[in-house]
Amino acid sequence: MSKRQAKITNRQGSGFEYKNHVKNNDLLSGTLSRQTPNSGAGLIKGDEEITGIIEIMEELKTRVKEQAPGKKNFTIRKEWLDKLRREAKQAGKEFYYLKFSFHEDDSDVYVIIEEDVIMGMVYTMAEDRKEVKLAKQKEEVLKKELRMKEAEVVKLQAEIEYLKAKLELQEMKNDRARQGK
Repeated sequence: MSKRQAKITNRQGSGFEYKNHVKNNDLLSGTLSRQTPNSGAGLIKGDEEITGIIEIMEELKTRVKEQAPGKKNFTIRKEWLDKLRREAKQAGKEFYYLKFSFHEDDSDVYVIIEEDVIMGMVYTMAEDRKEVKLAKQKEEVLKKELRMKEAEVVKLQAEIEYLKAKLELQEMKNDRARQGK
C-alpha cells in the first residue's frame, strides 16, 4: 500500500472506493492496488490503479442517495468513458474500465468495458484454459510413463532375484556333483 492510507471519508463514493480497494487487494497477488490521490485529480489518474503483473486503471462511480424510494438507475456518461480511455492510454495501462454500483451500499458492482477489450480477455481465458488442459494431459502421460518405468524396475529387480536364485541352484548342483565324485 502507498503512503496514503485507503479510508472512507465524507466525500461521495469514498465508501464504494474503499470497498473496491479492499476487494482488489484481497483478490490480487503479485500486484499493487492503490487508490489514487484526490480521486485522480493529480498526476495519477483514475480512482484505483493496479500495477505489477498487470496494469489497470479503474474509474469508480456510484450514488450515495437514492433519487426516489425504490428507484435505482444510473446514467453512464460518454465523456467519462472517453476521458478514462484517454488517460489510461497516456498512463500506459493495459486495461481500463468503469466500475459502478447503483448505490454506494450495494453489493452488486458492474463494469463497463470496451467490447474489443472484453473479447481479448475472453480469448486469453480460452487460450489459457487450452494450455491448462494440454498441461494436465501431459502430466497424465508423464504419470503413466512413471508407473510404466516403476513397473519395469520391479520387473528387472525380479529378474535379478530370479537369476540369483537360478545361479545359487546351479552352484548347489555343481557342489553336489563335485562331492558325489
